[in-house]
Amino acid sequence: MKKFLFVVNNLDYFISHRLPIGLELIDKGYAVHIIAPEKCTKVLLEKGFFCHSVEISRKGKNPFVEFYTVILLYRIFKKIKPDLVHLVTIKPYLYGGIAARFAGVPVVVSAVAGLGILFSSSTLRNKLLRGLIYPFYYFAFGHKNQTAIFQNTNDRDILVEWGVLNSNKATIIRGSGVDLSLYPLICEPETNVPIVSFAARLLKDKGVIEFVEASMLLQQRGVSAVFQLIGDPDIGNSNTVTQKDLDAWQNNGLVSCLGYRSDIPQLFSQSNIVTLPSYYGEGLPK
Repeated sequence: MKKFLFVVNNLDYFISHRLPIGLELIDKGYAVHIIAPEKCTKVLLEKGFFCHSVEISRKGKNPFVEFYTVILLYRIFKKIKPDLVHLVTIKPYLYGGIAARFAGVPVVVSAVAGLGILFSSSTLRNKLLRGLIYPFYYFAFGHKNQTAIFQNTNDRDILVEWGVLNSNKATIIRGSGVDLSLYPLICEPETNVPIVSFAARLLKDKGVIEFVEASMLLQQRGVSAVFQLIGDPDIGNSNTVTQKDLDAWQNNGLVSCLGYRSDIPQLFSQSNIVTLPSYYGEGLPK
C-alpha cells in the first residue's frame, strides 16, 4: 500500500482545506498520514487517517527548538517511508522540505499558501532575515522530484527570482476550491438593510481594519448597513487583531462580531455582500 503524508501547522486547516483530498486518497487505497501539532480527532481516526503530533510553532524563534522540529519530521519520514509528502504553509514546506530531502522521500509537493510578513515587508530587519534563511529555502525547494503549488503569481515570482526555486517546478492553482453542493446558486436575499459579511482569520493583513473603516465611513455618510465579522483572533499570529479591538468595534456599533462559526454557507446565503479586502499574497478566497 502506498503512503501519502500531509504536514500542516494546524489540524483545523487540514480539515477545512485538505480533508476532501485526504478522503479521496483513502478511497483510492492510500494509507494517509497527517503530521500536525494537535492530537488527531476521533472523526479523522474513524475516517481512516493516521496522525502524528509534532509541535510546529508559528511564532517560534528559538533556533534550537526550530531545528529540533526538523529532526522530528525527519524521524517520522524515515519511519513511515511515505511515497509522497504534501507540505502545507510556511514552516511545513520549509522544515518539511529540508527533512524530506535528508530522509530520501521520493516525491515532495510544497503548497505555498503565502510567504508571510517576512516577504511582504521590506524593513531592514526583514531583509537581513531573508538573507539568513536563503540557504534553507534553497535546500527546501531543491528536491529533484518536487512540485511547488502557488495560488498567485507574485509568490511564485518572488521565489523564482530569489533563486531558490526552478520555475519548471512551479504550478498555479486559483484556490483551494469550494464544495458547490454546500454553496449552491441562490437568489440574493431581500433585506431592508444590506448585510456585508467578512469571514476569515482576523489578521490585520486580511483587511479587518479596512472592513471596520468602511463601516465607519458609511455611518458618517448616513448609509445603513450591517457589517458582520465572522471569525476569531488568531493568537498564534503576531498580526492578529485582539479581543479588545473586537469589543470596541462592536460597542461602537461598527460591526457585529459573530466569532468562529461553522455555518458559513448559511451566513453567506443571508448576506448581500461578502468581502475579503486582503492585501497580502494569497489565492482566490475559499
